[in-house]
Amino acid sequence: MLHLASYWNYANVAKALIENGADINAEHDNKITPLHIAAHYGHEDVVTILTGKGAIVDAKNGDGWTSLHFAVEKNHKNVVNTLIGKGANVNAENDKGWAPLHLAITNGHKEIVQVLSKAEGINVDAKNSDGWTSLHLAAANGRKDIVETLIEKGADVNAKDHYKWTPLTFASQKGHEVVKGALLKAQENIKALHSAVKHNNEEEVKNLLNKGVNVNAKDDDGCTPLHLAAREGHKDVVDILIKKGAKVNAENDDRCTALHLAAENNHIEVVKILVEKADVNAEGIVDETPLHLAAREGHKDVVDILIKKGAKVNAENDDRCTALHLAAENNHIEVVKILVEKADVNAEGIVDETPLHLAAREGHEDIVKTLIAKGAKVNAENDDRCTALHLAAENNHIEVVKILVEKADVNIKDADRWTPLHVAAREGHKDVVDILIAKGAKVNAENDDRCTALHLAAENNHIEVVKILVEKADVNAEGIVDETPLHLAAREGHKDVVDILIKKGAKVNAENDDRCTALHLAAENNHIEVVKILVEKADVNAEGIVDETPLHLAAREGHKDVVDILIKKGAKVNAENDDRCTALHLAAENNHIEVVKILVEKADVNIKDADRWTPLHVAAENGHEDIVKTLIAKGAKVNAENDDRCTALHLAAKNGHEDVVKTLIAKGAEVNANNGDRRTPLHLAAENGKIKVVEVLLHTEADPSLKDVDGKTPRDLTKYQGIIQLLEEAEKKQTLKNENKKTPKDLTENKDVMQLPEKKEEKQIGKNAIVKEKEQSAKNAIVKGIIVCFVTAVIVGVALAFATALSVPAIIGLAAGSALIVGAGQYIMSKPKTEMKEVKELVPRETEKALT
Repeated sequence: MLHLASYWNYANVAKALIENGADINAEHDNKITPLHIAAHYGHEDVVTILTGKGAIVDAKNGDGWTSLHFAVEKNHKNVVNTLIGKGANVNAENDKGWAPLHLAITNGHKEIVQVLSKAEGINVDAKNSDGWTSLHLAAANGRKDIVETLIEKGADVNAKDHYKWTPLTFASQKGHEVVKGALLKAQENIKALHSAVKHNNEEEVKNLLNKGVNVNAKDDDGCTPLHLAAREGHKDVVDILIKKGAKVNAENDDRCTALHLAAENNHIEVVKILVEKADVNAEGIVDETPLHLAAREGHKDVVDILIKKGAKVNAENDDRCTALHLAAENNHIEVVKILVEKADVNAEGIVDETPLHLAAREGHEDIVKTLIAKGAKVNAENDDRCTALHLAAENNHIEVVKILVEKADVNIKDADRWTPLHVAAREGHKDVVDILIAKGAKVNAENDDRCTALHLAAENNHIEVVKILVEKADVNAEGIVDETPLHLAAREGHKDVVDILIKKGAKVNAENDDRCTALHLAAENNHIEVVKILVEKADVNAEGIVDETPLHLAAREGHKDVVDILIKKGAKVNAENDDRCTALHLAAENNHIEVVKILVEKADVNIKDADRWTPLHVAAENGHEDIVKTLIAKGAKVNAENDDRCTALHLAAKNGHEDVVKTLIAKGAEVNANNGDRRTPLHLAAENGKIKVVEVLLHTEADPSLKDVDGKTPRDLTKYQGIIQLLEEAEKKQTLKNENKKTPKDLTENKDVMQLPEKKEEKQIGKNAIVKEKEQSAKNAIVKGIIVCFVTAVIVGVALAFATALSVPAIIGLAAGSALIVGAGQYIMSKPKTEMKEVKELVPRETEKALT
């Protein structure tokens, strides 16, 4: 009922209902209250009664609208004043971010705009969900009067929406020249004010402000005149601006206030003025307070002022760092001395690091001393469980290390179980290593990879550190995958380290978990000088993973100098791995011709692996022509077969290696050799679509009619049309040769004819002649067949006549029919398949029907 009373403007009824217990804030559809309805329809008396009786003035409907939104939209000025008087939030936003001022401007309600712009706490620069301010909307709607009102109230003429568009952009796009002019004028005045402030022109600043230029107008970076004056340190201008109403806590685009800028730039007098009104703990970009900025820059007087004015010394930025972290990291000892009196010296910042971690990493000796003296925990760990000593050792800060080792645990381990000694050894910091060992560091301590400091120094070629460590360390300690320091040094090619380790008792034949020795690793990685050292004591034929020797590894990688050294030191050239491959197999497979040339001088070129592949098979399959030639020149058998009875030619043909195919054939390879499936190289080339190889094979008398175990010819196996055509032509030529025992080329004695290129017409004439010849032969066969069959049928018929009741005419008819059938059959059998159609036509349909 109260909703209806509000709708019909029945003030007395509304009052009576409320006095009789009606719910003044009852919600109807879409959360509409009686006050929403009264405000929407401009029923001032009802609004007064409802607000006087306790209606919630800022209650929102389902779309986020307050009563003030409704009154503003419908231009009910008196209701707007009443609601504001009752404390309505003039900056309330609906679900689309629209404030009442946005609605007033969009609907052109100038008087409402003036009322709202004068309201206490109004934010004329509030943005809706599109990033539009009131000035954007006024400019877009061409309302010069409202634009001027907003500018007078300090609206930001350079405000940008989500697309970086300013009010001036809107006015220009819409063609509102008058509005555009007003905005440009405002911008000019603002620029003039900013310029006067930057140049410390006090009189011009006063003059412009007296003309009504907005004291809080922002530039493109969101800076007000006060920001600019504070940053430049213009104390008197700062004072003028504040007296003219400058907002001391206004933020620029980096969320910095004027105090942030003054503190950062060490403008002590300006700071003194600002701290009287400004928020000393305001958080700017990355949540840093003015104290953070002053501490980072080392401005001790500013730090002192801020702390005395209530700055929080343990405030954290978005990296969780306090002012003490920043001062310690940047070596501002005087600032540190001030801060440690109140700050938490063990506060954990980003990645859980304390100020001591930061000072130790940077090598700030005095700050480290100060922090420790004020209770800093020397064994505090960051999120990698590193202590300050780890960081100082890693960065070779010797003096800091000397300070820390007096109280720190020198054998403490990080998350990967690295001690400070591990870190120093890896980085090659000899002096730090010396200090740590002298203070009790365990030289054989292992990290998560089971590596000692010696492993790390050896791997990274830190010779001086290695020299120190080998005096106490286990030179044969096994680290990750059972590798010793010698393994690591050999793999990396550090010959001096290798030499030192061997002299200190390193086992040259020690194996890692792949059964590889240091020589395997040096050979594989082509470290010639290391190989030269190792072969003097190492087993050159030691078998590593999959039974491979150093020679196998060097050959596979193509390291010819290493191969040469190993062979000269007794490496077995025919040693086999667990696939029974020799070094020659591996070199041939990987096309290392220089290595092959060395190996073939002593190796068995026809040795076979577990699948009975020779080096020639391997080279042919991979298309390595030069290696194929080298192997054959050294006696490789071109027709050797593997387990599948494939020759090198089979493999080269299958993989389309045309040049290798030509080489093999030229060296005597059997072009029609059968593999285990009775397939020839031509079968494999055709099946795999290697048309160039097919052409080569056919040119060298490969037989296209040979069948495999499934009775298939090369043409049956291929799906490639070009190859099919080649094979069909070859089959036709072969058919002609097989029937006559000679080809047309064989039949001619005219050399000129032999040399003439075949033409389509000549081919057709030849074909017709052959067909006619065969037809004549077929006819002769019919006659012979009919006579023989007729005589036979008569003899049989006479015999039957005596045994049956058949008449003589019937017997003669039977004989004639039999003779005709046999004759026709003989004729048909004498014709090639391609001429079956013509043969069928030789038998008259009537005769065929009668015979049927």
